[in-house]
Parts: sequence; structure tokens; C-alpha cells
Amino acid sequence: MSDRHFRPALTDFPDTRQEAEKIVERILELERASHHDETEPASREIASIMALRWARRLVRSLAGWAISHRIGIAISETAGWPWPVGDNQSANEANDARHEEIGSDYDFSDPILNRQILVELLRKGPVGIPTKLANEAAYALAALEFGEVHDLVKPSRRRQHGAGYKLARLRFMALKHVAFLRGLGWAKSDAQSLVGNAYGVSDETIDVWGARLSNDMPEQHIVVGVEMARRLGEAVFKRQYALHSSEQDECFVSLHIDLFGEPGIRQSGAEYKGLLETLKGA
Repeated sequence: MSDRHFRPALTDFPDTRQEAEKIVERILELERASHHDETEPASREIASIMALRWARRLVRSLAGWAISHRIGIAISETAGWPWPVGDNQSANEANDARHEEIGSDYDFSDPILNRQILVELLRKGPVGIPTKLANEAAYALAALEFGEVHDLVKPSRRRQHGAGYKLARLRFMALKHVAFLRGLGWAKSDAQSLVGNAYGVSDETIDVWGARLSNDMPEQHIVVGVEMARRLGEAVFKRQYALHSSEQDECFVSLHIDLFGEPGIRQSGAEYKGLLETLKGA
């Protein structure tokens, strides 16, 4: 799947300035809400996450072409693509418009290319990341090419096997699947049964994951992730049954059903069971 959202077409945003103003206003609304809403659990935490996501959309809508260009350059340099030789070959290569097309079409399926892309973006345009941290992360990733393992990317010794994070992430996803279904109006038992069947575990096991997952990741991270999934479920439910739904509403519903609903549950379950089989055979 290509990542063309990095290069939004003018037909997607007929008035880029108007689109940007709407996004900025939404971010400001989230800031105001985060200071005044003290009744909802983790409301400020959720508002900060949503604000960053809107900020990402703002950058993509205004400078998606630039991101695609830098991605294209990283791919071309890593893959050693040939470019026409001119009086100033380096400048000609960097200015070639094909970089943008290459970057927007890339599907992020190659880990080696992905690493180089991260280094390029961290060095040239780490939007939202403190400069010092971005520079350190770029160094750490680039150093891996030379066999140097920087402390920033050094594995923790506390895990017992290499798939610890992936297992925790998939179990966390199970909790979010249940929360999403609950937001859609499902009973807890029905939601846990559907997710449990997909993962090949009992309803009680999912309850155990909810109680013990804080041993693997910060508890606040779990609380916020589950709460956001529940709210997304509620938002999808409202848009599904709205008397007048727009094309944007239909896209919103389809996207989140695929991610957190039954299609996403089947995918997460298959990934979890496949991982367990791999670990058994290791």
C-alpha cells in the first residue's frame, strides 16, 4: 500500500489555507479542553495525543510534498538509483522531481530503507521532536550500519525473550479491540468472547492481560489507549447511525472498523497465534 497521504493532491484540499485554519482551530480547542475538563479520566492525556495527531495532519497537508521528497532522496541514495549526469550531478539528483513520486509511492516494506528514511527525516525535518533527541536518534540509527549499538537502541536486559514487546503489544491490542466493541454498544462478555476466539484464548485470559499488562508497559499508557479505543467506538456508532452522514463520516467508520472491529480483530488474532507458533518452534 502506497503512502500517498504524504503528498495530498489539490483536489483533496481545494483550499489549503482553509484546511490548515480548521486544523489549527481543532488543536486550540483540544488545548482549551485539556485545561478545563477535569472530570473525564485521562482527558488531558487523550487531548495531547489527539493534538499531536492533528499537528501531523497539518504538516502533511502543508508540507507533504517535502516529506515525500526527502523520503525519495533517502531511497535513491540507499538503493543506488542511477541519475543523469550533469554539470553538478549532486545538485541535479537532489532537485530531481522524481524523488517526490518515489517517496509518495513507497510502501515502507523494507526495514533497511525504513531505517535510512528515519535518519533522513530526523536530520532534515524532525517535526515535533526536540532537536537534540532527533539528532541523537539519527546518530543511533545510522551507527547501526557500522555495527555500533548506541544506548538509545540497545535492547533491555529485563525481557526473557526477544518477542516480549510484540506479545505485549498484541495483548494490548486485544484490550483495545474489546474497548472499541464496548463503545459500539457490545456487552463486555460478547466483546471478550469474539476477541478471545480470534486470539485462541479464553475470556478470563483477556481479563488477566488487563490486570498484568502494566508489568510490560506503563499503566497510564494502557489506560489512555483503552479509553481512546472506547471513545472511537462511540464515535463510529454515532456516525454509523446518523440520519445524514457525509462521505467523510463513511471513511471514518470504514477505517476504524477495519482497524479495531472484526477485520482488525481477525488480523490481530492471526498475528498473535502465529507468533506463539514461532516461539514454540524456536
